[in-house]
Amino acid sequence: MTAGEHAAMLASVRKHLTVARRTVRTLEDLEATLLRVGEHMGKSVGVGEALEGRVRAEVAATGELHDLALDPALLSMNPDDLSKAVLSAIQQATADARARFDTTEPGTHA
Repeated sequence: MTAGEHAAMLASVRKHLTVARRTVRTLEDLEATLLRVGEHMGKSVGVGEALEGRVRAEVAATGELHDLALDPALLSMNPDDLSKAVLSAIQQATADARARFDTTEPGTHA
């Protein structure tokens, strides 16, 4: 290998190493951002109610149900109607959590 070929190969290796280092930094930044967003999603909780507040649900933006409260008087209610009320409260809470997350997502200025 000539000195010129060696120099060209060395320059190429350095260039690829620089690109690789930038890529690693970018991936590390992306990982940190994803962790922040994930933490924020878990903290963004929405609330939904049905039957004039006698059914209440809390759901995180991740979709995790945090709480479901039912007025004990509802236990004598028709099971189908109660199920619909519970589902409605959970759906409202999910929509509320998503809306809260969308307006307060890290890095936004809402």
